[in-house]
Parts: sequence; C-alpha cells; structure tokens
Amino acid sequence: MPPAIRAISVAALVLLLFPVITELSGWHWQPVGNSPWLGIQLFITDSAGFPWAVGTCFLISILLVWQLRLNVAYGFFLVGLCLTAIMIGQGVKSAFKNIAQESRPYVVWLEQRYAIPPESFYEMPRTERAELIQKTVAEEPLIPEPLREHWQSETGYSFPSGHTMFSATWALLGVGVLWPRQKYFLSGVLVLWAVAAAGSRMILGMHWPMDLIVSTLIGWGIVVIALSAGKRFLYSAGDDKKQGCV
Repeated sequence: MPPAIRAISVAALVLLLFPVITELSGWHWQPVGNSPWLGIQLFITDSAGFPWAVGTCFLISILLVWQLRLNVAYGFFLVGLCLTAIMIGQGVKSAFKNIAQESRPYVVWLEQRYAIPPESFYEMPRTERAELIQKTVAEEPLIPEPLREHWQSETGYSFPSGHTMFSATWALLGVGVLWPRQKYFLSGVLVLWAVAAAGSRMILGMHWPMDLIVSTLIGWGIVVIALSAGKRFLYSAGDDKKQGCV
C-alpha cells in the first residue's frame, strides 16, 4: 500500500473512533443547557459550514502550498484537486440527504418534549421551520440562544453530515500529501480539527453518530480516488516518485 493511502487510512480510523464508540454506547442526544464550551463548539462547527467554510478552504489551501513549497503550477493543481474533492463530497451529501430524509437529533427531541412530529416539521418551508423553533424554545432554559439560532439556520435533514464530510475530506487530503513528506505537525492539526468539527455536530444536536461514520467513509473514498487520479502530477512536484508517496 502506498504511504499516502496508508496514512489517510490510519487518519480515517482516528476520525471514526469517536462516532463508532458513541454509536456502540447507544447514545441519544439531550440538551445540557448553557455550557461554557458552547461558544467554542459553535466556532468549530462554523469553520466547516457555509459561509465560513470558504475561509477555511482558503486557509488550508495556503497552508498546504506553503508547507510543500510548491511553485504556482503545482500549487494551483493541488488546490484545484482538493477543491474538486470537496465539491464532489458536498454534492454526494446533498443527494443522500434528499434520499434518506432522516430527522436531526434536535428535531427528535422537539417531538419528545413538545409533541412536534418530525413529519410535520419537515413538511414546512425552511423559513417556517426556523420560526417554529424560535417560538417553541425561546423560553426553554435548556436551549441557550446561540444554540437556538444555530438550529434555526440549519433545519434540513440529518444524514449524512456535510460538516463532517467537509472537515474529514480536508483533513485526509492534508494527511495524504503532508504525512509522506514528513510534515507531521500540520497533518496532526488537520486531523484534530476534523475530530472536533465532527464531535461538535453531535454535541449541538445536529447529527447522529452514524451520520459521522458514513460521512467520514465517503470522504475517505473521495480522497483515495482524488490522490490516485492526481498522483502523476503530484509525483513531479519533487522526489516523491522515488519515495512512492502517492
């Protein structure tokens, strides 16, 4: 197995560890009130969601090109390859959401606490879903205002997780090109960020563990295909052909 594929496979296992353990534990989301960590969780989750994800793409692209000391041509190729993989992942996510139509954990909680059937919730236009959340939990002590506002901005279906697919794909792309070239620090930072982003989706009541598991596996598959497709050009960026990095 080429070093890059081996590295991203190990990184994918790290990303899968938390949701797999949580799934096996029989976890069900429940609100915890005004946690002191809520602001950090929202910041991390926003870094993997639109519109802030645009800035994240720019930042990671710059870091990859800088770490690998690529010239303009190779830099554009790598960034283009990465962004193509990201966009494919988001397209796959949208297609799966429309097929699966799975309720988010917070929607299930709304049913349990306020007798709002998920079917009725998702039959409404998105603007009316947001208004219903506002009216229903505005005085709910277990739901802080920042969390309520986050729910109002994301009223779609749960499966799979676009945030997780975004962060996992970026992290695995980074590991795939950095780890074989002994750029361990940035590789580790990207993996830790992806773990935190995925975990925040569960903690905020947005996703089930299985959403994260499937999203990570899809991201892994996309990255394997992307790096395999671009290996010839990536080889010529340095001495990696001799090392068999990709």
